[in-house]
Amino acid sequence: MPEIDKLTAVDAADRMRRNIENHEIEILDGEKVRVTASFGIATFAQDGTSPDDLLVKADERLYKAKWQGKNRVVY
Repeated sequence: MPEIDKLTAVDAADRMRRNIENHEIEILDGEKVRVTASFGIATFAQDGTSPDDLLVKADERLYKAKWQGKNRVVY
């Protein structure tokens, strides 16, 4: 999300996370399931200055979210 600050990115990711969590998905046998999502947030200059640096930092935070219990945003 170009040109937004970290807190705005966190807010957007958390809204997506909540929408995913609250959405039921019907699978082949008619059973409904819910899924969750975790997000790792990295912002330009604060967390890195190259796309590779930002990707590494966001990936580290994604795994941290999963280690902390999943279904969360880490920044």
